[in-house]
This record gives sequence, C-alpha cells and structure tokens, in this order.
Amino acid sequence: MKNDDRKESRLLDNLRRLVEYNNKRDGTVPRNYQPLEELEVARILVSWLGNHKGIILDNLTHNSDDPPDCLACRDDNTIGIEITELVDNKTRHARIKLHEQVKDISVLSNVLLDTSLCHDQERFLDLLGKAIRKKDEKLSNCAQRMPVYLAVFSRDLWLDEETVSQFLHGITSNVKNISGVFFQGDYYNGRYPIQELSIYRTGSA
Repeated sequence: MKNDDRKESRLLDNLRRLVEYNNKRDGTVPRNYQPLEELEVARILVSWLGNHKGIILDNLTHNSDDPPDCLACRDDNTIGIEITELVDNKTRHARIKLHEQVKDISVLSNVLLDTSLCHDQERFLDLLGKAIRKKDEKLSNCAQRMPVYLAVFSRDLWLDEETVSQFLHGITSNVKNISGVFFQGDYYNGRYPIQELSIYRTGSA
C-alpha cells in the first residue's frame, strides 16, 4: 500500500470513528457511554502525568457521585479528575451530516476541516476559556476536599499538537478551584497528545 493510500485509509477510519462517536442528534456521547468515555480520557491523562510529570496516580475509578467525574489516589490522598469536551454547536451540526456522507472522504474532510477550530485561535481560546470557567465554578465544593485536575479533550482531527501549542503560547487561565488544566488532542501517530495549560490560582478553594 502506498503512503498516500495509507494516509487516506487512516483518515477515513478516523472520520468513521468520529461519526460513531457523535451518533446522537445533539452530537454528544450517549449518556450510558459517558462514564466509559470519561474514564478513558482520565486514564490517558493519568498515564501522561506519570510519564511526563512524575505524578503517580493509582486506583483510577469513575465517580458515580460527580463532580469530579473520576477519582484516583496519590500517596493515599484522593485526587479528582474532571472531564469536558471542547466542542461548539457549529461543529456538532456539521458532524450530524456525516451519516449521509461517510463514504465520500473528500466531502467528509471538507465538512470537518471547514468547522475545525484550527482556523481560529480567538474562537478556540474563547471556547476553552468558557469551558474552564464553567468547570472551575462547578468544582468549588469538591475542591475543598481534594485537588482536582481538569482534562479538556477534543476530537477535532485538524487541531494538532503544533497548532494547539501556538494557540496556547503566552496564555494563562485564572482559576480558583482547579489544580491543573490539561488539553488532550485526538489520537495521532500512536498517542493522544496532551499539553498542560498555564494557570494562575486566584484564591483558595
């Protein structure tokens, strides 16, 4: 198989996976699958924290009494992990169309590329800021009991690691209740890229 064929095959597989992932009319994960999705995002973050930050978290579980969405342990202390997806209505509506277009890779590519956040740093940062502020407020009570990390994930195929790094350069988020914010991109080249955001704690929880 030629390299171009492999690339096209991988892209088509990813696009079909994205269709399955967003198979509800509102573009969100079906409610009964949400714990699995949240746990998987948390698992990827836990692995990254151990490999890149030396923060070893054990006993990762989904929290039925959220927030936060997931719980883990560090030296017998409980750590919370809250999960949120970075997506907007424009992207949701475009994904709905994919069911009828999934066999045409050029159309699929154009639909997702046209709505990708990779084109617009201002829009990306606006959505990200709103997501962080919303979760920071939501976590006010549980943050009094434990440190809480926020994992913001995206399944935007074109929002690659280099683009996100450029968008986040020099950006600091003011938070009160969150102990760390991490952006997780879509699966590419054998991994889910994660970038830690710069935060400024404005007060004690």
